[in-house]
Amino acid sequence: MMKNNLRFLLAMVLFCACRSPEKKVTAKPSEIVSVVFMPGDTIQFEKYRLSMAKKVIPQFSEEFFQRPDEAYATRGMGYEPQNQEEKEFNQFACEVCKDDYYLMYAYFLKQRNSKPNFDKERQTLIALFRLINELNGRLQTGGTYFGHQYQRIYAYAAYAVYVYDKSYYDEKSYPITKEKSFFIGGLKQKVLDDELYNFEEAVEAVAKKQRREELLKIIDRIDKLITDSFYLAEAQKFQYSNY
Repeated sequence: MMKNNLRFLLAMVLFCACRSPEKKVTAKPSEIVSVVFMPGDTIQFEKYRLSMAKKVIPQFSEEFFQRPDEAYATRGMGYEPQNQEEKEFNQFACEVCKDDYYLMYAYFLKQRNSKPNFDKERQTLIALFRLINELNGRLQTGGTYFGHQYQRIYAYAAYAVYVYDKSYYDEKSYPITKEKSFFIGGLKQKVLDDELYNFEEAVEAVAKKQRREELLKIIDRIDKLITDSFYLAEAQKFQYSNY
């Protein structure tokens, strides 16, 4: 148990050491834009980079946004770079560079939401997606994928709110008790199956029980955040499309 936890934490530390440079802006205060996505969670962007991104990534200026993964896959299409700087900028090819793209995607899409009171929905989704990512990361004993997902969650949450704002969802909510129970039950079964079939046999029963309880607590927190059909649908989508 301790060995697995250390592996997971080490992976996250290594990721944070090379995470998106958007978190470490060295420009003058007048040259940066600060965006609060969550209380105590502010991301800073250099104005120059935002301006360049909007220029060389047509998706950031289009009337309708694609889903984050689809937008990334077609990034830069429709614009011919005019110089080497623009050519390098619109690639976002490495994993950390991809994190930059998703952060900028979240920034530009956040500006499209017509109602400021969607902050609550956005923050709930970020918290919900992070818990789902943490659960799957713990089950896999860590890995850089989950660290990168932590950054990209901003974009997934921004898109979900954008779709909600555009009324693509039916505004009439419906009872979710049974469907939610099925989803939460599936997550719990995943924990139990992982322990039964994938966990190291040499680990003591006490350690297994502790790990199980910790993971079930994460699922309980997920359960509490899913309060209506919108959050349930987005939690299902995020879980099944990413893990």
